[in-house]
Amino acid sequence: IRLLSGTYEPLLENLPLVIKECAEDEQCMDVINDPAHSLDGVRLVWSLLKHPSNVVKRNACWALVPCIKRAKDAPEMVRAFVGGLELTVSLLESDDTEVLAAVCAAIAEIAVDPENLGILTDHGVVEKLARLVNTEDEHLRAYLTLAIAFCSEWGRNNYEFGRLNAVAPLVNYANSKNKDVLKGVCIAFYHLSKEPLNCVTMHTCGVIK
Repeated sequence: IRLLSGTYEPLLENLPLVIKECAEDEQCMDVINDPAHSLDGVRLVWSLLKHPSNVVKRNACWALVPCIKRAKDAPEMVRAFVGGLELTVSLLESDDTEVLAAVCAAIAEIAVDPENLGILTDHGVVEKLARLVNTEDEHLRAYLTLAIAFCSEWGRNNYEFGRLNAVAPLVNYANSKNKDVLKGVCIAFYHLSKEPLNCVTMHTCGVIK
């Protein structure tokens, strides 16, 4: 964890991947997110999202996914990083599809908490996710659908995805041979269908077929 404070780029590219694996273990996660914040592992990983290297940013996002999932006080932990959620949403403007896929995975995990989802919404997450739906990249599609699914569960977000024409393109995802894409789009359809207008759009686009 202390090595995350360094500046050697090849090290910073790989350290988040090690943290990612360690975070899957409960005891390791307690060290990464120690109550006394003496190590501040999650904060250091989150700060890597500011790094100019796309590889560092991508791997840092992948490390955040299990950290957020496994941390005992995950919602509060996420909110504790001033500017962290805004920084995360800003990465949706990246031109690197691997970074986009990773940040979508992180957002899907963050959005499980309603309060954090509200903050993501205030930072324009719906509009930024909606702009990505025409991607042809299967890896990005798999995680974009999950981000859209879980970001639909706040206020009028569900309606907004429809208004921004983000629902119709998702129907084409159902033709994918990629199981992760199919899983993601089915979850997205479930959440989006809670808005009647989205049901009309999906039906018109042939989702039943």
